[in-house]
Amino acid sequence: MTTTTPVLTDSKTLNEVVNCLTENIPIQTQGKCEQKNIFEILIRAATQKDSIENTTKVLKNVPTSNDIRYHLEKYSDNS
Repeated sequence: MTTTTPVLTDSKTLNEVVNCLTENIPIQTQGKCEQKNIFEILIRAATQKDSIENTTKVLKNVPTSNDIRYHLEKYSDNS
């Protein structure tokens, strides 16, 4: 029996999803709240069936839930 290495790992999958979102959904950010942070927090909250509020409390060195909501409110889909 041979073992195979998965083509995508959890971290690779997360990076691919974040890259895709970043390219297609531009969100203007400022300060330590980067677009990548926003998407990582949203993805974690969704996959864990958790809130943005609790997700930002669980993770270390991430923007606050208010920062995330502030930047999401600035998003405008101009298409």
